Amino acid sequence: MGDNSGLILKKRLVWRLPILMAEHKIRTATELKRRLTEIGYDITSVHVARLVHDRPQRISSDLLDAFVNIFDCTANEILAVEMVKEDEGEPRGLPEQGAIEITSGKRKTGKDGSEKKLPKATRANIPKDMPLETITGPKLHALPNPYKKDK
Repeated sequence: MGDNSGLILKKRLVWRLPILMAEHKIRTATELKRRLTEIGYDITSVHVARLVHDRPQRISSDLLDAFVNIFDCTANEILAVEMVKEDEGEPRGLPEQGAIEITSGKRKTGKDGSEKKLPKATRANIPKDMPLETITGPKLHALPNPYKKDK
């Protein structure tokens, strides 16, 4: 058997709104906004779009109540808790999209008490054989303007 001395189990909240929307055949943020308005919850289209596409940093209990009514579910089905294994020896990756990590409110510190910081993304951190476009995206070039007169 393997050595489990460096294995840490953590709890993480997962934002399941997009999954619940798919299960209830709500395909767009506009449809979700319409349903929220029908039950008397007033919200902007921009806010609904953010909730659908990104995990919220905070959520009001009134909005959580509205989701519970729309999806006929519990709060645990909207914000599910999952256990995550994390090795102490390996660098920590970024959480998955839709994942909210539970912290104690204290700053995370290393074994020596110093604050842990993620390294900045620089060319020095990227392997030499990896093209820069894999991180920054493709290089874009301006198309010629047919209406611009050359001087």
